[in-house]
Amino acid sequence: MRVSGAVAAESEPKGLDASVMGDVYTSFGDLAMILLGALLVWGLLRAARFAIDVVPLAPPRREQLRRAHPLLSGAAAIFYLLLSAAFFFDKYPAHFPIAVAVILGVSIAASWFALRDVVSGIFLKAGRVCRVGDYVRIGEVQGRVERMGQRVLVVETARGEEAIIPYSRVARAELLRTPVSERGTLHVFELTVPGARPVAETKRRIRESALACHWSAIAREPEIAVLDANRFEVTIFALDPDHVRDVEASVRRALSAQPGATVVAASGST
Repeated sequence: MRVSGAVAAESEPKGLDASVMGDVYTSFGDLAMILLGALLVWGLLRAARFAIDVVPLAPPRREQLRRAHPLLSGAAAIFYLLLSAAFFFDKYPAHFPIAVAVILGVSIAASWFALRDVVSGIFLKAGRVCRVGDYVRIGEVQGRVERMGQRVLVVETARGEEAIIPYSRVARAELLRTPVSERGTLHVFELTVPGARPVAETKRRIRESALACHWSAIAREPEIAVLDANRFEVTIFALDPDHVRDVEASVRRALSAQPGATVVAASGST
């Protein structure tokens, strides 16, 4: 009885060691499967990005898919990590909630600034603080709202530059807005007119040439600000937002036609 008890006592650790080694091998096998799955998901996401570039699509649709791809890729990665955690901790259910908390916590921390911008954008859009076509001033940036994206507000300045402002900054800053008017779409650009012509005459030519364009909203006369002796900031109003450039072109042609004068300007819709 003593001998058999000793044999049983010696065989017990060996069985325990075999069980532990089996769990280790199983864990390594699970990790290998998870890594292979991750490579497959990565390959599918890369293939989707390539397909967006090569498949014949309308330009607006292609641009929408390009913008949505990073968001969808991030969501797919988080979803795969949660599935992997459920698979890996299947035998250890007590650890699964901890793994989920870690995955979600790291994901939120890594994308905190993006999430803050998205949430701020949702509130700004819901409150109709501004919309595409409005003339806005946000801090030192002023111009026309060109696009309201998922995270940022794109403002085109009078110099033709695009100011990309995160919604979180818009929510914190003071915003001055000139809404889109039914009497015309506002458009601002700058003109530099070298020459010795009187300022009053140049302003008259600008006004007449703007109103002569059939796309000009005659209910709103152009507004002309003198920046210095040869530089002017011109605010025009067009009947259609797609034709504000036509009104601007009419002004440029008229000023270029002045004897001995050329127009050098940076422009932008507002």
